[in-house]
Amino acid sequence: MSKLSKKQQEVLEIIKRKISSTGQAPLLTEIAEELGVESTATALSHVQKLEAKGYIKRDKTGRRQVITVLDPVLDAPASAVTEAVSD
Repeated sequence: MSKLSKKQQEVLEIIKRKISSTGQAPLLTEIAEELGVESTATALSHVQKLEAKGYIKRDKTGRRQVITVLDPVLDAPASAVTEAVSD
């Protein structure tokens, strides 16, 4: 897997923290808010880069998306939990 930028690492940590605390992945608006940006497009861009680099996997069917955080060593889900994230 490719290395992450500081922002991508921050977004990955936001996703992991939200899943751990609430059982659901954060909405793009929540990611943007935690990053201190107004645009959900910025948050989406980081999420898409995390997926392209193999750190998360999204199921893009339907209005809400399922996101799974992958273990970077095994290239497999870090846990059996999959969560929803909204565009």
